[in-house]
Order: sequence, then C-alpha cells, then structure tokens
Amino acid sequence: MLHTIVVLVEDKLGVLNRVVSVLRRRMLNVESITIVRRSNETTRFTVTFNTDSVGLERVIATLKKLVNVIEVTELTAQDTLFRDLALVKVENTKNNEKTLKRLVDDVGGEIVNHGTKTVTIEISGEPEILDKTIKQLEVFKIVDIARTGCTAMQRGDD
Repeated sequence: MLHTIVVLVEDKLGVLNRVVSVLRRRMLNVESITIVRRSNETTRFTVTFNTDSVGLERVIATLKKLVNVIEVTELTAQDTLFRDLALVKVENTKNNEKTLKRLVDDVGGEIVNHGTKTVTIEISGEPEILDKTIKQLEVFKIVDIARTGCTAMQRGDD
C-alpha cells in the first residue's frame, strides 16, 4: 500500500543520508522524495513509498530514533493535500496545436515554451491527475518529461 510521511529534521550535514539509509535498509519501493529547507535550522522531507502497515510503523519508529529528526508524521489521504508538478515536452506539429491547447486548458495547465519542433507544457495537481494527463499527451509523441514527485501538506489549521 502507498504511504506518505513527512519527516522534519534539523538542517545538519548527513541527515539526508541517514533518512535515506533507513528506507534503503527496509528495501522499500520509494515513489518520491521531496525536500525543502524550511528555515536555516529545519528541513522537511515528504516521502511516498509502498509497504504494509507493519513496515510503515517500523519505518516511522526507526526514523524517530535518528539523531536530528524532530518529528515524523504519517499523512492520510482524507486529511492531506497532495500535489505534483510536471513539465512535458511533446512534438509540435500544425495538426495538433488546437487539440493540444484544448487538452492543456482542460487540465489547468500552461504552455510554457513553444519551439519550432516541440511544445513544453506545465501541469500541476494531484498525482493521479498528472498520470492521466501524461497518458493523454502520449498521442502527441512525448519527447521528454521532468516531474517533481509528490509533495503533501495536511489540510486545516494544524
């Protein structure tokens, strides 16, 4: 089952290696890791991976024991905003311009670069929406994709 956790750490040398080592030792299938420095003193990891509930509990317990880890939180689907960003470069032909523009507009995306041979599209939203949109863009012959990976934040005032 897919799980997402947030790991808040002190911004110290070697913390990234220690956090990733916990995931590696558990032989987890990591879907994405996003990292952002929140201040000069803390960094926030959002990690999405596949495991069962026992594996999840073990990962959380192990991470909490690490030096420089301040907090580990599991994010649940109903209480969380999940977002992903992708840049997708597709072939540019006169035949597909209107259809491509309509698709991009329908998903709230934006054409951010229009070259002579390719068009680059920016799309953001829930990861499932991006998966679906990228699948739809395959008919335009995808040249390249860059994707941030899932980032998440709890809903509400907490």
